[in-house]
Amino acid sequence: ESAVWLAVDALESGDRSLYDEALSVARWVAERDGNPRLKWRAYCMAAGAALLDGDLESAGRFRLQARELGQQIASPGWLAADLLLTAEEVVVRDDPGDMAGYLLDDDAAEMISPIGRALMGHLHARCGNTELAERFVRLALRRLDEESSYLLLCSRAAAAVAAGELDQLAAELVPLLEPWVDRIVLDANGWWCDGPVALWLAELHLVMGNHAPVRNLVDLGEQSAQAINDVRSLRRVAALRSRLASFTPRRHPVTGADAVPELADPLSQRERQVLRYLAAGRTNREIASTMSFSVSTVRAATMAIYRKLEANGRTDAVDRELQLGLLEPVS
Repeated sequence: ESAVWLAVDALESGDRSLYDEALSVARWVAERDGNPRLKWRAYCMAAGAALLDGDLESAGRFRLQARELGQQIASPGWLAADLLLTAEEVVVRDDPGDMAGYLLDDDAAEMISPIGRALMGHLHARCGNTELAERFVRLALRRLDEESSYLLLCSRAAAAVAAGELDQLAAELVPLLEPWVDRIVLDANGWWCDGPVALWLAELHLVMGNHAPVRNLVDLGEQSAQAINDVRSLRRVAALRSRLASFTPRRHPVTGADAVPELADPLSQRERQVLRYLAAGRTNREIASTMSFSVSTVRAATMAIYRKLEANGRTDAVDRELQLGLLEPVS
């Protein structure tokens, strides 16, 4: 298995060419050695590498080969590996109806693994089931440890948090990931790479409405993704920059100072009420409870507020509305 470990070390150090070479050797040896466990691992890694390249067709083919072997050997972790690869294919297709067919019950074998629970949280978030998403993520994080699953579990939880815009959970995850900001999320067994930690931190800060550190985090994440030719993460870089650009404040053409918003599209009564609670430091869930709305309704109102005020998040939105003299914060 020396070629497998070499591949893991190469990807973690940012050497994609060495990773591809080592993976090719591992697959060649696995085919000739006949060891089903080694073959399973090589095919899992090949599926993960294809996903890094954005090659969904090859990823699916390798995953099915790995699944067949995994069912035979019942090696520890094979269910989590299969679910990781499957979930990524489903998410890339971005069809909530399709995703619903992959939602598992609590007693499913895949749910024994905390990674499985985090993945289920992500799929639920993508399907709009934010309460279930938060529940699965919190269950997964109860088994967070400093072993091989640490960064992978945190990044998968971050994916669910970002998809469901779970701001309170985002605030809890940031300090768990910040010490590893310059690292790439890589399972110790080598069958999964979840991209740069910096990009997951950028996602979490966007959920919290804290846009100040996002640009630097995205730049750092882009460098790491380029080093390993992670096409999937580079697409996320482009998406994050697009989202960040939508919050760029207007500047005065002469002074360069932030211009006071001119509301061609005024805030609705509901949006004004939500903004008052944002000014008081309430979370989306707390606002939803106070106003007897769903969290999704509050989230939609918050995003509308940011768009109308061209604000860089909560603090900026409150400052801009105060400039207009139209906001009286609640206590």
